[in-house]
Amino acid sequence: MEPSAWTADRVLQSEQTMVEHRLAIYSVAARHDTTGQFAALTQVCAEADSPDWAVQQITAVRPEHRGHRLGLLTKIALLELLAKLEPGVRRIQTGNAGANAHMIAINEQLGFTIAGVSRDWELDLGSQPATQS
Repeated sequence: MEPSAWTADRVLQSEQTMVEHRLAIYSVAARHDTTGQFAALTQVCAEADSPDWAVQQITAVRPEHRGHRLGLLTKIALLELLAKLEPGVRRIQTGNAGANAHMIAINEQLGFTIAGVSRDWELDLGSQPATQS
């Protein structure tokens, strides 16, 4: 997998696609007062056809801003916003890598519970030895 480049055009296209599919995305960001740099972002997507469900899209904190509870604080602010704007939502689906102990702890603190476990596999073909035919 290669890193993705998110340009302004790509964000706009993504948002237009969501609107076309009757999806609403809600975002909360934290900005560093001194530098103006975005420090954290969390997003949840709600669907008009499933008014009692929402899906957590991302929660991310830049490495230089970690350790200040920004992941927890932005998620709390987003849950409060969602309660006002999507009062029918009763459940939020999210996922975490098993190694992401910090986000798992945040989700547990907020009351999320494990509904299932999935596993993804990755194979780096560039590191595989050549086979003989």
